Amino acid sequence: MKNNKVVLTSMITIGMMSGIIFTNETVHAEGQFGPYTELKTSGPKRNVETTGKYGLFTKPERDKSAKTILSRSIMKRMGTYTLKDRAYYLSHDHRNDTYKGSRYYFRAYGYRLAADGSIYYRVVTMNGKYRGYVYGGKKLNKFSGGIKHAQTTTVAQMQSDFDWNWEYYLANSPVMTAPNYTQYKAKIVTNDYINNGQDRLQVFKSKVVTRTREGDKFMYVRDLDSKEIKGWTKRVSSDYQL
Repeated sequence: MKNNKVVLTSMITIGMMSGIIFTNETVHAEGQFGPYTELKTSGPKRNVETTGKYGLFTKPERDKSAKTILSRSIMKRMGTYTLKDRAYYLSHDHRNDTYKGSRYYFRAYGYRLAADGSIYYRVVTMNGKYRGYVYGGKKLNKFSGGIKHAQTTTVAQMQSDFDWNWEYYLANSPVMTAPNYTQYKAKIVTNDYINNGQDRLQVFKSKVVTRTREGDKFMYVRDLDSKEIKGWTKRVSSDYQL
């Protein structure tokens, strides 16, 4: 009974430091972990990539009932992207090798706190294929351990002869809410083959980015004929597409 009081006191202290108060009922129900808590910071601040130091589990790794979803070696593969990987992407019709590319960035969206202050984040891959818990350090929103913050895009420049005052058209490239797999749940706004092949587009000079891993450029456009259509695309043309 004395030992139980010591553990409970420790958990209450850690919980208060993180803005969580553990109760007798919580400890009994959750074992050595506090309740699941949703992260509230903006999505891009919660984009992470793996370090390969820890695997992905159905529950926090130290939970005896946790099962492995992804091993450390696979997590390490997901978190590395070299010039060789980019060359593979370019030479294979813009397809990445297994467990490679922007689709295997993760978005952190919740966490559980252990009795010693360790934080286990609930994460999901950008393509939505894998989700689970990974150890992420002991400072909330300061990712470490098995994950680190990811900069999924970088500021880029168009070629010097690009005319920003010209009106352009889509060129076999959909308009998306974000460049492919750089933000969680990025989706297609419109596809040129559906209804937008001949609509005039404005390209924004201040909004051109490169995907950090693949190295391909995306530009932000606004449809001048259908004002509600706006987003990111890879290619535009000076002539409309038949």
